[in-house]
Amino acid sequence: MARRRRWIWLLGGSLVLAGLGYGAARFADEPVRRYMEAEVNRRLTGYTVRVLPAHPLLASSAELGKVVLAG
Repeated sequence: MARRRRWIWLLGGSLVLAGLGYGAARFADEPVRRYMEAEVNRRLTGYTVRVLPAHPLLASSAELGKVVLAG
């Protein structure tokens, strides 16, 4: 019985940590996106860059966001 309880605690703790990590990533996504967009626009002259929001659960690891470049 103690062994089963230990596995339940390990699984539950892992799920809580995964949920906290996901929540932190969702919380930080918008400020990081805005900062990156502002920095790129500050450094480019004659162009405007817009970074669209990322959807990490729906996209592959190579496509976490889209960039739109207007000249």
